Amino acid sequence: MSKERLDKILANMGYGTRKEVKLLVRSGVVSVNGKLVKDFSMHIDPEKDVIEVDGEILQYKKYIYVMLNKPQGVISATEDDYDENCCRYTSR
Repeated sequence: MSKERLDKILANMGYGTRKEVKLLVRSGVVSVNGKLVKDFSMHIDPEKDVIEVDGEILQYKKYIYVMLNKPQGVISATEDDYDENCCRYTSR
């Protein structure tokens, strides 16, 4: 895999927005390969480098698959031409 910015990786893994992740890195709780990191823009390979946040080792996954069991008649779309009352599902 190619290298990506640390803040982008952490944001994609749900540790906050890019802005929140930058503050997290600056606060001194993020380490890469056992070394404390203060530079959120550093490029790392998430599949080879070991990333820790608050002592917790992250398990990087490029894709996450979610399977839902939706009951019949429940609308789970973000747009629906049939009914105005449409649900929006978001994930953090």
